[in-house]
Amino acid sequence: MYPNPATSVINVEFSTVQNDNTVIKLMDVSGRAMMQNEITALNGFNKSVFDVSKLSKGVYMVVIENSKGVAKNRIVIN
Repeated sequence: MYPNPATSVINVEFSTVQNDNTVIKLMDVSGRAMMQNEITALNGFNKSVFDVSKLSKGVYMVVIENSKGVAKNRIVIN
């Protein structure tokens, strides 16, 4: 996930070992989904881009969910 901190966009990159429906959410500190992308992730490298230029400054969580589990990472928006 980069850049961190971010001002305009964040790039979320991840890899999977099989094709899988994947939900990528940008959550605020209270747990509300501020943005969400639903993609069919392909075996290997995947990327999703979020325009965060209109979000308030602060700390957010990027949550990646698929049938294999959940991954969470913190990101700062300036």
